[in-house]
Amino acid sequence: MSNPIRVVCLGGGYVAMWLTKALRNAIIYKKVEMIVISRDNYHTYHGFIAEMLTGKIQPSQVASPARRIFEPAYFYNAEIENIDVIKQVITTSRSLDGRQYEVSYDHLVISLGSVDDLSRYPGIAEHAMKLKSFNDCYKIRNHIIQMLELAEIETDTEERSRLLTFVVAGGNYGGIEVATELADHFRLLIKKEYRQIAPDEIKVIVIHSGERILSELVRRFPELVRYAENFLHDEFSNLEIITNTRIVAATPEEAILSNGERISTRTIISCTGTAQSPLLDKLPLERDKYGKIVTDEFVRVKGTNNVWAGGDCAAVPLPTGGTCPPLAIYALTCGYQIGGNILRSIESRKLKAYKFTGLGDAVSLGNRHAIAHLKGVPLYGFNAWVAWRIALFIFVPSWERKLRLLVDWSMWPFLGRDIISMKVQEKQSLKKAYFQAGQVIVKQGDIGRCLYLIRNGEVEVLQEMSNGETIIQTIGSGEHFGETSVIENSPHIATVRAKTSVQLVVIDREEALLLSNSLSVFNDTNRLLSSDTFVKENIDEYHAIASDIPRGSIAPVNSVMSATLEAAPWQELPSKAPARIGSSRILTRSESSQPSKFGFLGLASVAALIALSSTTTYLLTSKKVTTPEPKDNAIASQKLEVIALGRLEPAGEIISVAGPVGERIGHLEVAEGDNVKNGQILAYLESYNERLQTRNLAAAKVREIQEQIKTDTLLRQVEAEKSQSEIEQVNTPQLLQIKSQQALIRKAEVELSEVVKTRDRFQYLSQEGAIAKQDFDNKQLIVRQAEENLNQAKATLEQLAQARSSNIRTAQTAFKASQVNLARVDSHSGLEPAKNNLALGQAQLERSIIRAPQDGKVLKVFAHTGEAISQKSILQLGDTQQMFAVAEVYETDVSKVKFGQEAVITSPAFTKPIKGTVDKVGNLVFKNNTIGDDPTAEKDARIVEVKIRLQQSEQVANFSNLQVDVRIQLNNTGKIGAKP
Repeated sequence: MSNPIRVVCLGGGYVAMWLTKALRNAIIYKKVEMIVISRDNYHTYHGFIAEMLTGKIQPSQVASPARRIFEPAYFYNAEIENIDVIKQVITTSRSLDGRQYEVSYDHLVISLGSVDDLSRYPGIAEHAMKLKSFNDCYKIRNHIIQMLELAEIETDTEERSRLLTFVVAGGNYGGIEVATELADHFRLLIKKEYRQIAPDEIKVIVIHSGERILSELVRRFPELVRYAENFLHDEFSNLEIITNTRIVAATPEEAILSNGERISTRTIISCTGTAQSPLLDKLPLERDKYGKIVTDEFVRVKGTNNVWAGGDCAAVPLPTGGTCPPLAIYALTCGYQIGGNILRSIESRKLKAYKFTGLGDAVSLGNRHAIAHLKGVPLYGFNAWVAWRIALFIFVPSWERKLRLLVDWSMWPFLGRDIISMKVQEKQSLKKAYFQAGQVIVKQGDIGRCLYLIRNGEVEVLQEMSNGETIIQTIGSGEHFGETSVIENSPHIATVRAKTSVQLVVIDREEALLLSNSLSVFNDTNRLLSSDTFVKENIDEYHAIASDIPRGSIAPVNSVMSATLEAAPWQELPSKAPARIGSSRILTRSESSQPSKFGFLGLASVAALIALSSTTTYLLTSKKVTTPEPKDNAIASQKLEVIALGRLEPAGEIISVAGPVGERIGHLEVAEGDNVKNGQILAYLESYNERLQTRNLAAAKVREIQEQIKTDTLLRQVEAEKSQSEIEQVNTPQLLQIKSQQALIRKAEVELSEVVKTRDRFQYLSQEGAIAKQDFDNKQLIVRQAEENLNQAKATLEQLAQARSSNIRTAQTAFKASQVNLARVDSHSGLEPAKNNLALGQAQLERSIIRAPQDGKVLKVFAHTGEAISQKSILQLGDTQQMFAVAEVYETDVSKVKFGQEAVITSPAFTKPIKGTVDKVGNLVFKNNTIGDDPTAEKDARIVEVKIRLQQSEQVANFSNLQVDVRIQLNNTGKIGAKP
């Protein structure tokens, strides 16, 4: 039996559930093997989230075990790291340590859903609570009860108001359901449970950016929205709705609105703000303007034969126009449609188009009221609420959860709602770890998940090679490893093993990245002092400088420290190739003066220098020395900065996206100023349609040959089955004849035995004279006749056996011939050349598509639709999220410029100066390219390019190649280990 077709589904949502339903029989009969991959081993049902938040149902009722709802499919609980649609391989990793696994597929279903994106406005991501995952919802449930508990005992009026104000961002379905359930919940709770809270103290505020709430219904069913607005106004006195407004910022104590109003609150619940999974950015698949994967009418990803997509991450076309909205009913119908089309594809049947246009919509308004429409028929009040609850109940994933829901709904009106606030411990981002000698801490090839700081002990860094393990170096207390592999999310290229018993501090990746970005304030000096070795190596130099200060003068401590930094011997240290874990640098004791990405260990060194500075200050001031004034203030001030002309460039410089010179642009997909992603289609060449048709013809030819192969195979299989049947037809009747003849032989043998006994008895009687001799002779004749009959039966049996063998050999020869013909079908079909033509056509088609080589912004377009591509290329692209100023510093001044020195950039194009730091000093000397307005300036000067990282890149993101004035400050020493 051939191996089953493997279908891999990414994501454990509604698409996966109904895909499993569609493929269930094929999975059971081993025609299909299905694997669902998800980071969570449960499915969160969002239909009753509002009731879970308010204690009507237990939290576990909205979470269903993945292994039960996806049965009989296999379930992999893993993190998806990469999707390779060319090799048809999914790379996953386990959360324990990042170890990677690969899963191959024949058909891929992408249903990754969406992710929360609250980064648009400051403070929202940090202080707003989300409703996306089960963990988020559970935290909100506990938080709501905790706010009531705190308010019960709070005496400060302002703080009490903050605790009892609940802001819901978004007046959509989810926002209104959450807000109304909260308002109804609070109204009941304060009567029985929290009697010290007055009803008018609790406020639930909905912030909505549209003119009216429930924007999804306003256009088609304005009467439903009008009913909802009137009901909420009359029913809930503690519910306020603010429209035409959005939250633009948030702090721990308030929500700041776009109209300038500030709402004091400790609770902001966000029901808006989603984005596509970052995994989609790595895929070479067509996406729409919202980042969704574009599919055809069969829910198959455009340009592919075996990749399908559904749910929030897919733009599935509707029969009535537009694409499917991000609602569960469309996700599950897409999943079922994908399953059916995968089976049709496997069986080479015609695919069916997606024709679902929706059943209706419903939204709960609290207190057993709702609004709904069923295929355009509007429903109001209690009837709508019943319809809403029944519809949601039907789609609960498992009967187990349905029964539990019925129990909860039956109990809470009599026993009350659950108001337990569980103190769930947050994820510990900074933790200690202990390893014994010989244990592996980090394994080569695993994805970097943590940054490790060594508290005590030593570890070995080794690489696994074909000839065994090679130890690269040993590092010990006060050092760290795993840095860049964490930042770049890349595999470790070496293994780290405990040489002795070792104690570590382990920092999770998310927090390590946060610290890396947040500690830029230390990136001037603190990060440079990254180990005790630096302090020890420079103490002698420090004392030497201090001893040179004349008696009777006072040298400021900062001056002494600056002098120490300038005179420190790191410039003379021999360079060594750093060992790496993944892509991360591992500092050794001999390299301790090099900069560390994080300034953690530098803080200890700074503390040591401060203590040393204090001691020296005491010694110097006890001698009552004074500081002489500089003799020439003008000369001193001239050395404080280097002035140069420069230009602005995006990170990675400006990239020219080229194409075949002379060929025309068929269609330009982007315009100047557009932001693009790596791999995004920028333009189609004029030859695209012709090459697309060629590719399609090649694909049709492959399908035609495959159909012919299928037909020929069926014919040969029929011939083989006919030959096999003929063998049975020959064998069965003749075998029956042989068995019948064998029975006759056994009967003849028995008869012969009887007549022989009778003859022997008659022979004895004849010899005794009891009978006549004639009677004996008669019996002798009977014996001879029986012997002849037996011999004749045996001869007949032999003839039957020979005839059977001959007929079977003839039939088997015909069967083998049919098998040979069946095996020859593929080899004489021409399928391989056709596939080669298809691959060639696909490659030529790809060459007519111009894609973005990196993320960035379109800076300049040189060739528009219908225009020929010139030597200037098609367009220029740059990553303007981080801008640099490239200063052309005279070669005579470049020795004064150090990595990390501050710089000020000015230009008439922007209103105020922009600050930056020296990021790189070039190694080559050029002729100057930027010429200013000064007629006395050298026109052929020799310069070195110095790159300066700007601190406010967004202000100059649109000024690439702008000429600027650069002033590099020399009154600080810059950073140790300057970049070349």
